[in-house]
Amino acid sequence: MRDRLVEKLKKHDEKALSQIIEQQSRFVASVIYNISKGSLSKEDIEEVTADVFVTLWNNAEKVQEGKLKGYLCSIARTRTLNKI
Repeated sequence: MRDRLVEKLKKHDEKALSQIIEQQSRFVASVIYNISKGSLSKEDIEEVTADVFVTLWNNAEKVQEGKLKGYLCSIARTRTLNKI
């Protein structure tokens, strides 16, 4: 299922992005919180989470099959460290 979403995302299907956000936003926010060790506010976490999904949208072609969560973690880590 996720791989089909990724394929649709690569074709810039906005519904696929919405589904991915719905399925993965709590996970991404949790990664951000853990990396920041609680130093970011709720608003900052929400902002970084949104940035992660914008980056995903803009770089959808880079996501490899079966690697969506890892890719999201990588983006979340980079964006969190930049925010801190």
